[in-house]
Amino acid sequence: MKHAPPIKDMVITLQQQLVALVQEKGSFSHPMVVALSKELDEYVVQLQSQRFQQYKKRRQMDEREHG
Repeated sequence: MKHAPPIKDMVITLQQQLVALVQEKGSFSHPMVVALSKELDEYVVQLQSQRFQQYKKRRQMDEREHG
């Protein structure tokens, strides 16, 4: 069973694909570019959420340790 790559890796991959697609299509408004950009946005939001959760956990741990 294959595991999905980490979200950060997906963001990097999609960013690279988006740059290449914009160059190929010559437009930021091409439907394929817009669709890929929306997909990238979803992963960016997931990554931000993941990082925020990690930040909150660290803060809670620091508060417990330092009162």
